[in-house]
Amino acid sequence: MRSLTAAWRARSVIGLPDEDQARIGQVLVELAGSPFYTFPRAALNQINWHAEVYAAALEVAGDKSVLDDYRAQLQWFAQYAHKADEKRFPGGSPLLTSGGGFRYLPNRARNAQLNQTETTEYGNLALGSLGFYQAFVRAGMPRLSAADEKVLREWSRHMLLGSWTQAGYPNWDTGLGTKRRHLRQYWAWSLDGLMTASGPDALLGYPKQRQYARSIAEHGIALYLATAWSPDMGLVDGPLPAKTSFDAPNGFTSGSGNELIGPLRFALPRREPGRPLPGRPVDRAAELVRARPGDRALRAEHERLQLGRRADPRRAGAGRARAGPPLRRADARPVTGLGRPRPGEPWALRGAGRRRQDRLRARHPDPPDHVGRAALGPRAPTRRSPSGAR
Repeated sequence: MRSLTAAWRARSVIGLPDEDQARIGQVLVELAGSPFYTFPRAALNQINWHAEVYAAALEVAGDKSVLDDYRAQLQWFAQYAHKADEKRFPGGSPLLTSGGGFRYLPNRARNAQLNQTETTEYGNLALGSLGFYQAFVRAGMPRLSAADEKVLREWSRHMLLGSWTQAGYPNWDTGLGTKRRHLRQYWAWSLDGLMTASGPDALLGYPKQRQYARSIAEHGIALYLATAWSPDMGLVDGPLPAKTSFDAPNGFTSGSGNELIGPLRFALPRREPGRPLPGRPVDRAAELVRARPGDRALRAEHERLQLGRRADPRRAGAGRARAGPPLRRADARPVTGLGRPRPGEPWALRGAGRRRQDRLRARHPDPPDHVGRAALGPRAPTRRSPSGAR
């Protein structure tokens, strides 16, 4: 399907005959209307396969009969994201975990072994279904309800911020335990799904999602090139890279038989016609330090510090304020102005004083791995006022 769509997009460059163009459109329309791709059919909760076929039929042939099916797939996913679809999956489980992770087997109970952790690789693949939303709306599809959009946006946010490291490598929580862990072809598939879900027509879950996705992709491709290819690898692994990263054992040999899949998948992000890397690159680590997902208390502290002044009830006069400690960047340099960092700059509570830092550490004893305790800054020396009072 993707090959046919890519050929149609490049039709003027490759000189594709008119009859072949028409035949491609006909095949895609017939595929989208086949029983398997007609709602309510789906591959469990992996609605991305259907969404891609619908999008291809709409783009190439202008087939608007797919609008209802695409909307129905998304609506169904949002409706049963956090409750089981007993009619379709009797005794099953919600499509997502309570935290928004993708559940691999919704047709089994939530306490089944393969549902104990989210499936990072298929979660990113399924997330690609959101990559065509705005294009379908422009074609005449009614938008989903605000509640359904919110569910899908939260899922997208979780996959973006929770399933990737800043190095472009997946957080390998997988419903198949260690079977798929470190398999390069699934790494590449995950990147593909994330970029599809962050494209220009996507229903985004985060304000800078396109920039984050591009940063993840660029770092991921660089990491793959640095770790997968070496001058002497032909003596060890043959002419193509090993199937797993970092010499990890391959726990899924039955599903990773083709050595070409990994390299080809990593080659697609920059080469596939019509699908350039989304957004502009950003320092994702710095951005995550600035806005830790879900940390309302820490974000509130940040907002108060940005003002550069804070109320001091110990001083005489209601509403009296004193200058607050300077907001500093991660390199300890003070931020200019009233303490509001420029876009993309990290921040740390290095000037917050011992008591405030202790309160923040008490609220957040175990910061997420992708942020680390450095986000709270080192313990600041005790500051004394001219009167000697702390």
